[in-house]
Amino acid sequence: AKLKTWLETRVPFTQVHATMEATSIYWKAIAVFLHALGVQVSVVNPMQIKNFARTKLSRGKTDALDAKLIAEFTARMQPNVWHPQTQAFEEIRGLTRALDNLKRSIRRESNQLHSVQRSTPRVESVIASLEACIAFLEGQQTQLELELERVILETPSIAADYKLLKSVPGIGVVTASLLLAETRGCLSQFSG
Repeated sequence: AKLKTWLETRVPFTQVHATMEATSIYWKAIAVFLHALGVQVSVVNPMQIKNFARTKLSRGKTDALDAKLIAEFTARMQPNVWHPQTQAFEEIRGLTRALDNLKRSIRRESNQLHSVQRSTPRVESVIASLEACIAFLEGQQTQLELELERVILETPSIAADYKLLKSVPGIGVVTASLLLAETRGCLSQFSG
């Protein structure tokens, strides 16, 4: 609210071009907020700003200096305007990332199980615990895959791209979903 008030006293929202570095998830809420106000928003890789600073032989590192540097970068480089993803793409991205984490956990627990099964002496309670953990994680994976497919198939344009991707040999649910989520469904730009 303070930022909105501050901006309102200076310039119309449509004349503002705000640029921010894509660091972790901290930029997203403010980017969505500014975009909703009608502000042009750019989200750039922090290395772009760092390299721009090098061209200026800039050595200082404070919030105020960084803000000035990013403002100058924006004025000179005119970075691409960012647009938020749709709710469906946000859900697909979240689900694909959760699935990736689950698969890593399953692999880690399976490796641990393999090791414990071959150790001497075998500790059956540890083996049973690891097997139960793996079974639980695999159940979670199945649930997330079903949810992912449901979200995808509820949006006709996404569903069409998804089916096209899955028609490629070797591309399954997770890979097709990941490609859709991370590219914002760019296939629709190239289709007929």
